[in-house]
Amino acid sequence: MTVSRLFMLRVLLISMIIAASHTAYAAEPRTWVDTTTKSFGQVAQGDVIKQRFTMKNVGDAPLLIHNVQFSMPGMSIRVKQEIGPNEAVEAEISWDSIGFVHDVTGQALLFLNDPQIPRLLLTMTGHVQAPIEVLPVPALYLSQFRGEEKVGRLTVKNNQSKALNITKVDNKGGHFKVSLETQRPGKVFDLKVTVPATTPLGRYRESLVLHTDNPERPRIGVEVNILVKPDVYVIPETAEFGVLSLSETRRTPSTAELIKQTFIIKRRHGTMEITRVETDIPFLKVEMPSSGAEQGFKIDAGVDFEHAVPGPFNGTIILITDDSNHPRVEIPVTGLIQP
Repeated sequence: MTVSRLFMLRVLLISMIIAASHTAYAAEPRTWVDTTTKSFGQVAQGDVIKQRFTMKNVGDAPLLIHNVQFSMPGMSIRVKQEIGPNEAVEAEISWDSIGFVHDVTGQALLFLNDPQIPRLLLTMTGHVQAPIEVLPVPALYLSQFRGEEKVGRLTVKNNQSKALNITKVDNKGGHFKVSLETQRPGKVFDLKVTVPATTPLGRYRESLVLHTDNPERPRIGVEVNILVKPDVYVIPETAEFGVLSLSETRRTPSTAELIKQTFIIKRRHGTMEITRVETDIPFLKVEMPSSGAEQGFKIDAGVDFEHAVPGPFNGTIILITDDSNHPRVEIPVTGLIQP
């Protein structure tokens, strides 16, 4: 090998070592943050919440914040978009709490040019207290058997310094009675809703309205949901299969198991026997429960796609029992089969 060729080979080798060195130690940003979650404790509804997160670029190239997305309305952030090497900054997140109440969580997602942490999620948690609260929630869900009386209670709490007066209670339903008792004048009230034992079978969605002397909350609405069950009842009350694809299910038969509907049939007291199961939908498969007298049963219903035809279907699953008061229990069935 000539001296010239040897020299050129050494130059090439040195160049490759230098290039590899530059590649191994390429400058990159590195993100450090003091914490990713902060609690702001309890605030009054309408307060603007502010939390500061300390961010630092511990790398040797500028750290860039390309974009920020928020999980809740009313949130904003104030932070430098470019953070130099070894530079620390404050990311201040603000959140207007006017539309929120109780335990809340808000998040800001920062999109970075850091190859190791391309997305940084900063989280704020805490409790927003409304000026006037209906606790635990402004709704009642009352379930009872026919012939039973059911009572539900809620607490109305005034969190403001000024006393609250509830001037009137409007009953917007015909299946319950309502009364209001003062626990702490101007501050705490007990709201009592009673569903009489004479209420007919059925499901009722009703409401009541509290009228107050507070100009910001002159009317406070409360939902009242009532279910009066027979001595023998079914959960759920209907079979809703939704939209089913005939071609897809025939191509993948195992998916038929996923669309099965399960029902629980229960008797209030004692036992009964389901002697027969019928349906007026030809391609509906209903599994008969094990024989014998029980207080509760489980029944599965599915679609036989080998015999199903496209189009809507509506019908009934009929359970024949040995209970003289409930000899026939019906479950409505709906669905749509597409080709």
